[in-house]
Amino acid sequence: MDQDHHDGIKKSSDQTTLLPLHESSISTESNAVSGPAVPARSASASSTEFLTGLRGLAAFLVYFYHHVSWFYGAFDDLLYGYGQPKGIKYFGQLPFVRVFFTGGNPAVAIFFVLSGYVLSVSPLRSIRNGDYQKTYRSLVSAAIRRPFRLYMPPIGVSIVVLLTLHLPAFIKPTIVWPPAEASLWLELKRWVGDCIWLVNPFVYHGVSGRWFVYNPPSYTMPIELLGSWVLFAALAISTQIPSRYRMATFCATGVALLLFHQWFLACFMAGIVLAMADQTYRDTPMVNPTPSQRLLHYASFFAGWYLLSGPGGVKEVQVSLDTPGFGYLTSMIPSYYYNGEYWRWWHTWGALLLVYGVLRIQPLQRFFASASLQYLGKISFLLYLIHMPLLWTFSDRMYRLVGTINQTDLHTWWDGRLTVPDWGVHGLTTRFLVAQAVITPVNILLAHVCTSLLDDPSIRIGRWVVQRLGI
Repeated sequence: MDQDHHDGIKKSSDQTTLLPLHESSISTESNAVSGPAVPARSASASSTEFLTGLRGLAAFLVYFYHHVSWFYGAFDDLLYGYGQPKGIKYFGQLPFVRVFFTGGNPAVAIFFVLSGYVLSVSPLRSIRNGDYQKTYRSLVSAAIRRPFRLYMPPIGVSIVVLLTLHLPAFIKPTIVWPPAEASLWLELKRWVGDCIWLVNPFVYHGVSGRWFVYNPPSYTMPIELLGSWVLFAALAISTQIPSRYRMATFCATGVALLLFHQWFLACFMAGIVLAMADQTYRDTPMVNPTPSQRLLHYASFFAGWYLLSGPGGVKEVQVSLDTPGFGYLTSMIPSYYYNGEYWRWWHTWGALLLVYGVLRIQPLQRFFASASLQYLGKISFLLYLIHMPLLWTFSDRMYRLVGTINQTDLHTWWDGRLTVPDWGVHGLTTRFLVAQAVITPVNILLAHVCTSLLDDPSIRIGRWVVQRLGI
């Protein structure tokens, strides 16, 4: 969590990422298994579109987390574990429950693992079939298309933010962040410089470093790009590794990367391992899991969920060490993680275990395959990109309207016009929920529109480029 103030605005506790995973619904081909006594896995059984629903729910948790920290404050007790600080205990701080209130950091690891899974499914199938030329072509194609997929939407959103900063005075929204330059020309110069930095995956991007002024969460895009390119390279190299050693090689690589503090690359390796295991699982006959196997799958899911609900975002590691139920786990984290985002260690393991459980538990798959979560998954990338600029402007005004003003150095016409009594469970108080009844539909509607205007064209342009290159 970055809890510093920057030019008068409180930074939200982490600037979490919602990472675009793929270009359409996630699916794998069904594989018929011959044999009269053994039924084949059906197409519905082999479909993994439910991962789109998991992404949609995680996307909403990122959105909700930033709104919780904006409404209740960047230093609110909800951001701490149960019993911290000073023994304060809220329902929203409890293990498991906490993810729903402050799930931004856990979503980071989940999205990286999902990226590793989705990006490797097709190349792994070609590798297993021995079609290495097809593998290399698909990896090169994906590597070229990836920057278009990652950068066009955030740059498009940033242009709107840039122009908004220089609207005529009578319609320009008054905001604390970002500060506008003296002229549109100077604004364009700053924007170009920031964009050049943003698209470079080989310089540091992180919550404790420089941010993309026009939409801070966009800084995660170069991290995603670097992780994707490393994944593509690793899959290409794996064609030279005997098949019986591939999974062990990726497992060892993932652990080594995590030990070397490259947790996000470790998440990508975990995604590859899950994809390899899942392809083997889906190629086997349809046999009901034994009770012990079911127990293992549920244990994996709940263990992952628990690890993801640990304290995260507060940089003082002592907070986590003093939190009941997480002190011993925190002491097991390598000490060199303590100087930064120490929570990434267990979040990496938690995301791996949780996604594995989802890949094996059919009731969870049916839940994530529901229409509402599927829709949320399809607009999730743009929901992530537009919710922060809206938070500075429209959402902040709605909170002011109902009586909550955290940006005290800014006064607007909206302040307290329709004050709502604030009572109820901390994190879900009446004032917050009334404002969200307006804010959430507006965010979803705008994300839907922007998906059509920015996200879908980025996919088509990337495909057009590789076609023109003859790949």
